[in-house]
Parts: sequence; C-alpha cells; structure tokens
Amino acid sequence: MKKNLKSIVPLSVAALALGGVMVMSSPAQAQEQGEERQNILVTKLVERFGLNQSEVEDVVAEVREEKREQKQQRFNEKLDALVENGDLTADQKNLITAKKDELRSEREVMKESMGDLSREERKELKEQKREEMQQWAQDNGIDLEILKKNKGGRGGQR
Repeated sequence: MKKNLKSIVPLSVAALALGGVMVMSSPAQAQEQGEERQNILVTKLVERFGLNQSEVEDVVAEVREEKREQKQQRFNEKLDALVENGDLTADQKNLITAKKDELRSEREVMKESMGDLSREERKELKEQKREEMQQWAQDNGIDLEILKKNKGGRGGQR
C-alpha cells in the first residue's frame, strides 16, 4: 500500500503534464506525437515505479477525460454568459454546441487522413475548413469573434 501511495503522486503529476504537451502544428502530428509521448511516459512510469502498465494507461486516460470535461464545462459556462449578456441567443448557443460536437467527430477522422497529406495540402484543407466555419457562422448570425475573446488557454486552440 505504501508503495502505491508513493507512486500515485509522480504518476498523477506525469499524467497532468501529459495534457500540456499537445501543442503541435497539425492534428495528425499532434495525434502521433502525443501518442508517442504518452507511450514513453507510461513506459518510464511502469519501469521506474514497478507499476502495472494497463493501470498506468487507465490513469492517463482518466486524467485526459477529466481535462476534456473541465474544458467542456468552461466552454458551456462561457456560452451561458454570452446568452445572459445578449451576445448570443439560446438557439445560437445550441447551434454552437452541436457544431462543436460535429467538429470534434470530424477532427477524429481528419487526424487519420491528414498524415498522408503534404504540408501545402494540410494548409489548404485548414483554410477550407476555416472558410466553411466562417460561412456557417454568418449563415447563423453568429459573431465568431465573441467566442474567441477571453478564450484563454493555448492561444485559443482546441
């Protein structure tokens, strides 16, 4: 039991640090490099502290999920405040929430396919997606700038 307590702190710190290492130039690279870093981290923790690898992987996955949920909660609170301030309607908030879910699913698919694209092709695809998003926002009367303001975090990414 004492060994487990001693290993929980470094494991927790390492898992939290993992969440901060995902700043990459493309979704495909982020996925690949993030997985590589996670595998290295898990391996080192398993070797150094004599832990069960699947348990370490479970803890890392749990921390990632908790961070994702916290980020989603902050986003929802921001949308609620925008509705309360009159910057968005409740319908627009619902559209934004649905669009965010759609984009998350789309991003998962893109991660797999973008690795095969050249740098220029990735750049063109990102520009196309940006233009589509701007058109969607315009069609729905949503000012994307209000979502960008005070976004915090990593320069408004993700």
